[in-house]
Amino acid sequence: MALIAANELKRKMLIAVDSQPCVVLEVFFASPTARGAATMVLTRLRQLLTGAVMEKSFRSKEKFEEPDIELSPRVVSL
Repeated sequence: MALIAANELKRKMLIAVDSQPCVVLEVFFASPTARGAATMVLTRLRQLLTGAVMEKSFRSKEKFEEPDIELSPRVVSL
């Protein structure tokens, strides 16, 4: 599995957070004003198993695994 750095996150990306598969809904990069502080990555995530939405912040150097998920097309009948 590939590792994804927090500063490479984009919308609709799939990542594993706390060993739970999540999809990235929003990403915002916050530059610190203090010297020596790391850039923060603020995210809004949806857990794929429960559907819960959560907001998490990460340091830009944190890494995430790509979850082993197979996506299949949905068939919707009206």
